[in-house]
Amino acid sequence: MKIFSVLLISCSLFFSLVYARAEITQNIHIEITSYLGDQQVFQQGDELRFLLSLDRKAYLYVFYQTVDKKLIQLIPNKHKKNNFFNADIFIEVPDEASPYQFIVSPPLGKERVYGVAVDRFMQFEGTNLANGLKRLDISIDEVKKRVVDTAIQYYGWSDFSLLTSERRIPTSRMSAFFSSHL
Repeated sequence: MKIFSVLLISCSLFFSLVYARAEITQNIHIEITSYLGDQQVFQQGDELRFLLSLDRKAYLYVFYQTVDKKLIQLIPNKHKKNNFFNADIFIEVPDEASPYQFIVSPPLGKERVYGVAVDRFMQFEGTNLANGLKRLDISIDEVKKRVVDTAIQYYGWSDFSLLTSERRIPTSRMSAFFSSHL
């Protein structure tokens, strides 16, 4: 009978801890957009800039997934180590003071920006790049799993899809080009 009572108390304690964690974990809302708004097709040579905002203060991690599924950590980075942001402000990535730019270049196609916010500082392993960013050795799914496992009270993520394509020459310029080269 004692074993049954101990087992019952242990199970009860376990489920109350799981239930308590589920109750205190709240979502954080992250907005991501670009200067193109809903038209998310960037042409070769365009500069990429994104705006993010949070609905509560948190540590923000921003990742860029290339066409070939490489995951680049944009925030934090060598130049912007502080990734704790207040709610309801716009965070520009990269900001005007950044010593690097993102210029659309091949390979072209479908790419994504991920915003991940959590109430605790985290580090992700990867390879430091010459521009101060980091290429991660893990997938975005592994990032999300680590966030869920690390969060104490809240976390959240959002993604923004975009297409990169070759630069199109406007029709009027094409006509002038062909007439001058015939």
